[in-house]
Amino acid sequence: MHMITRDDGEGVVITMPDGTEVRITVLDGANVCLGVDAPKAARVERTEVEASRLRHPSQPRLRAL
Repeated sequence: MHMITRDDGEGVVITMPDGTEVRITVLDGANVCLGVDAPKAARVERTEVEASRLRHPSQPRLRAL
């Protein structure tokens, strides 16, 4: 299980092997801790990591959270 802490305006994106995306965004709260239990084939990333990966696709890929 991945434990991810997020603040206001931050989020998480979960990409399933078929390309389906689930996006979670913190709208109101000082700090939120999410527990994500997903199949190994699903990519779970903080939204800022996903945005960086999309801006720089030639960068070597790190293992997702």
